[in-house]
Amino acid sequence: MSIKPITPSDIIEVKERLFPDFVLETWNKMIARKFSHGQAIIIQEEIVQALMLAGDIKRNVIFEFGYLDIEEIYRNGGWQVYYYSSPGFGLDDPYFVFIKSK
Repeated sequence: MSIKPITPSDIIEVKERLFPDFVLETWNKMIARKFSHGQAIIIQEEIVQALMLAGDIKRNVIFEFGYLDIEEIYRNGGWQVYYYSSPGFGLDDPYFVFIKSK
């Protein structure tokens, strides 16, 4: 048998490879654009709109294929990543926070 089940330790790498290039490229650009004082706050709707434009895709594709489920990928890259589904910091929409790891 040449195919083996995916392991929990493989999941981040496999997930990253399954994303089209525009997904991480768009996230990277948004993080860089929003980065200030050691962190980047990204409102969910902003990244959804950016992904739709970059990939010429519809909104439902982003959610169906998990293009917002990037926390573990970026944690693996050295970031502290938090997702807040409830408003806060004066924001009305869900948002992500990327903090430079120490």
